[in-house]
Amino acid sequence: MRVLSSKPTKLEQRSLRVKELADEVSECVRYFEDYLAHLPGRVVAETWIAAPDSPDGGDFHFGIQLGRDGKAWKLFCSLVEGGQPDYDGTTPWKPLSQASLTHRKWAISMFPALFDAIISAQDDKVTELEKVVADFDAFAEEIGMSDRNELRRKRAREVKSSLIFVAPPDFETKSTGAAKSGKEAK
Repeated sequence: MRVLSSKPTKLEQRSLRVKELADEVSECVRYFEDYLAHLPGRVVAETWIAAPDSPDGGDFHFGIQLGRDGKAWKLFCSLVEGGQPDYDGTTPWKPLSQASLTHRKWAISMFPALFDAIISAQDDKVTELEKVVADFDAFAEEIGMSDRNELRRKRAREVKSSLIFVAPPDFETKSTGAAKSGKEAK
C-alpha cells in the first residue's frame, strides 16, 4: 500500500475528499435511521421513485422503507425493474447502511417523502386502533365491564404525570437563550 506523501497530489487530495464526503453520507443515513428507530409508535412505511440514472436504460424504480429487522427498526432500500414494485412481499429489501453510495445518495433525497409516508401510515394506524378500542369498549359495556373507562382515565393521568422533558446538553431556552445542562427542563 502506498503511503500518501507529505505533499499529496491532486488525485490524492480528491480521493481523500471523496472518502470524507462518502463517510458523511453514511453518517446522514445512520443519523436518520437512529432517529426513526427510537420514536414510539413506529410503523412500516415506504416510498418509491423512478430510479435516476437507471442501469442500462431500463425501467427501474428505487424505494426506501422504514421496516423491522427482528426487533430493530432499520432503513431499507430496493431497486426493482419494470414498472411499479410488487406489494406481495417479494420486494428484495436490503439494509440502506449496506447499499452503494449511489443508492444512499438517492435515499437521502427521498427522506422527506419517507417522513411524510410514515406520518400517513401512523394516521392510518391510529384510525385502525381507535376502531379496535371503540369496538372493545362497546363489548365491555355490553357485558358489564363498565369500570374499564375509569381504568383508562387513571392510566392516562399516570402517563401524563410521568412525562418529563430532559434537555440535551446543548439545549437553549427560547425565552432567555440560557443553556441548560442536560438537567430536567420544565
